[in-house]
Amino acid sequence: MKSIAQGLLLVLFFLLGMSSEARAAVTQLKFMNAPLSASANQCSGAVKVERVDTWGNAQAVSSTTTVNLAAQGAALYSDAGCTTPVSSMLIGTWGYFVTFYYKGSVVGSPSITASASGLIAASQNESVTSGAPAKVLFSSQPSAQVVAGSAFAPGKVSIVDAGGNLVTGSSAPVSIALVGGSGLAGTLSQNAVGGVATFSNLALNAAGSGYSLAASSTGLAGASSQSFSVAAGPAVSLAFSSQPPSSVSAGAPFGAQVSAYDAYGNLAKGFSGAVGLAASASSLGGTVSQSAVGGIASFSNLSLNSAGAYSLVASSAGLPNVSSQSFSMQPGAPASLAFSAQPPSQAVAGAAFAPAIKVSIYDAYGNLVSGASNVVSIALAAPAVGSLGGTLSQAASGGVAVFSNLSMSAAGAGYSLVASSAGLSSAASSSFAVQAGAPASLAFSSQPPAQAVAGQAISPAPSVAVFDAYGNPVSSSALSISVALGNNPSAATLSGTLSRAAVASVASFDDLKLGNVGSGYTLVASAVGVSGATSQGFNVQSGPAAALAFVSQPAASAA
Repeated sequence: MKSIAQGLLLVLFFLLGMSSEARAAVTQLKFMNAPLSASANQCSGAVKVERVDTWGNAQAVSSTTTVNLAAQGAALYSDAGCTTPVSSMLIGTWGYFVTFYYKGSVVGSPSITASASGLIAASQNESVTSGAPAKVLFSSQPSAQVVAGSAFAPGKVSIVDAGGNLVTGSSAPVSIALVGGSGLAGTLSQNAVGGVATFSNLALNAAGSGYSLAASSTGLAGASSQSFSVAAGPAVSLAFSSQPPSSVSAGAPFGAQVSAYDAYGNLAKGFSGAVGLAASASSLGGTVSQSAVGGIASFSNLSLNSAGAYSLVASSAGLPNVSSQSFSMQPGAPASLAFSAQPPSQAVAGAAFAPAIKVSIYDAYGNLVSGASNVVSIALAAPAVGSLGGTLSQAASGGVAVFSNLSMSAAGAGYSLVASSAGLSSAASSSFAVQAGAPASLAFSSQPPAQAVAGQAISPAPSVAVFDAYGNPVSSSALSISVALGNNPSAATLSGTLSRAAVASVASFDDLKLGNVGSGYTLVASAVGVSGATSQGFNVQSGPAAALAFVSQPAASAA
């Protein structure tokens, strides 16, 4: 009842004009509260923005106002838990203000601006302070390179909150150590001042790279520094820090490294002099002089072509020479195949290729790998017709696989072979042709028609082809082929040219005739030295009438 009464009183207040202040027009927005302070990543207290008149007096009017909210350095929320982001809020009819909250992750003074259409905007800087100490971090890293035994440039470790903000009020002790090792000298524990612990006399005696420091403080998450190196003194000697391989492929590149050392056995990374290499008993190929980088001269493309035992000798001005361990040169690993004996350009169907085909195994630089015994397989590459006969896989001996009984039965041109072996690059042979073998059989390539006419040439003309033992037409054959009657149901006589020479393996008989009508005739083809052939059966019918004849004569005298 009290709220209803208050509402009625407010209405009367406006209607009766009880105050000129109440009737003043809203002209601007205003922050109701003084700037707030909140810890980093924590929700602030309530921030309120009201609508006021020219004199800054809050006004409740009969319209709504949409207040647009923006912030730099913080995020705005509509709830006290800072879970619901907000960018605008509504002052309702007869309402005075809106309430919202902010949260920032970085220490500073985030600026919040409230604006509304037709009203003067308002801005206010709030505050975000650091939270409780949560971890340490290196705010000043050790130098990228220090000198063995010399104090580092001062390193600093800061105590920060969970968001990485410096906790200036902390004076907690901070300890420092070498990650993964010992040997760090100096004062290894310091109390923080203003949240920062300073270490000014740390040192390491052993030269090397990849060092890093670890900082810790009780109850806080630790941190590791960036890596750094410790440089040695001046170079006084050389040594092979990476020896040549004990066995190297002839012609193949190999490497070695020569390092310079100070008087204490530390790698002299400051040494950049030229280092030369030579072979003990031959001319060394590749880049044989290199300037040291970080105290190390690296050689990556050395080579020797001759087999034998070797060692390398390293030299540099002002330093004593040094020799490598001995090593040997060997042929390289099997890498590829090649036809060292190609198939003949013209093979004969069914006959073994001669001379025998050979496939050799080579290293990556074209040297015969005489010790290789890889199994090499051979297959027909092109065209994809016919099949390759013989033993198609052979183990290499002395680096060479020999195929002595390969053959093709299908005549044709443009054939090629491919050789392969597991893990090696394959090889293709030169192209070759396969010609038909010797004539071995006959076959009717064009059969007599099912019905022929007596006394007329059989049409279409029967043709007989010459084939080798594998069914290939012998195109070069001019064999003399004869035809005769096989099945002869009417005791007919076959006339015409009964013997013809084959042309391009085919003999065509275009003038064969039979005079007697009958059914089931066949032709038989034959030639010296080859198997003959029999045609399919055919019939001979009578031709058109051509003359009259008395089949019964009149009597010699009448009664």
